[in-house]
Amino acid sequence: MATPSTALANEAGRRKALERFGYANQPPQISQQELEREWSLLLPDFRMQGGAQMGALSALGETQRALALEHVLQRRALDRLMNACDAAHQRLAAGGMAQDLLDAYGAVRDEFEQAVEMFATHRDLVAEVLGGTATVAGA
Repeated sequence: MATPSTALANEAGRRKALERFGYANQPPQISQQELEREWSLLLPDFRMQGGAQMGALSALGETQRALALEHVLQRRALDRLMNACDAAHQRLAAGGMAQDLLDAYGAVRDEFEQAVEMFATHRDLVAEVLGGTATVAGA
C-alpha cells in the first residue's frame, strides 16, 4: 500500500507534467488575458487544414469563440475533478479501505473519467467547427 508521502510525490509528478497543458492547482482567474493564455495552452491540440495552427481566442468569430471558451471551461472543470479525486485518494490513504471511502473515491473517479471523455468529444467538435483537425499531443 502506498504511503501518503509516496502518493503525494506521485501526484506532484503528475501535476508537473500536466502544467504544460494548463493544469493549475489554484483557483483560476477569469480575465480575458487568462482565458487567452489557457486557450493558447490548448492550441497545440488543433491544426487547420494544411497544418497551420489555430488562431488566438480574440481572433475567432463569435460562435467559434464561444465553443473555444467552453473547451477552456471544460478543462478547468477537469482540474477541479482531479483535485476532488486527489482528496478522495488521500482520505483512502489516511483512513484505510473503508467501504464509504472507496465508494466516495469511485464516484468522483467515475465523474472525472466521464468528464475526460466529454472533453475529448468536445475537442473533436471544436476542431470541426474551427475548420481543422484534432491532433494527438506529441505526435
